[in-house]
Amino acid sequence: MQSHVHRIREELPAVALFLLAIWGVFLLDLILPLERFGLVPRDFGGLLGVVTMPFLHADFSHLLNNSVPLAVLLTLLAGGVCT
Repeated sequence: MQSHVHRIREELPAVALFLLAIWGVFLLDLILPLERFGLVPRDFGGLLGVVTMPFLHADFSHLLNNSVPLAVLLTLLAGGVCT
């Protein structure tokens, strides 16, 4: 049986890419009205928001307050062991 150990250093580019995507969507939201892709209650078309909501943030402080814990969590998860 082979053990697959993930090293944090190997996974950091993926963590950085995910955080960069969230920040990129935030910057794009300053130009384009991306709020319409959020979750819309009682609307079948609004179910797209289930997937897009993690990328949409109200303002800079909201984005920053989510980015720091997300970076820590993803880095800790990147160091996990898969068997």
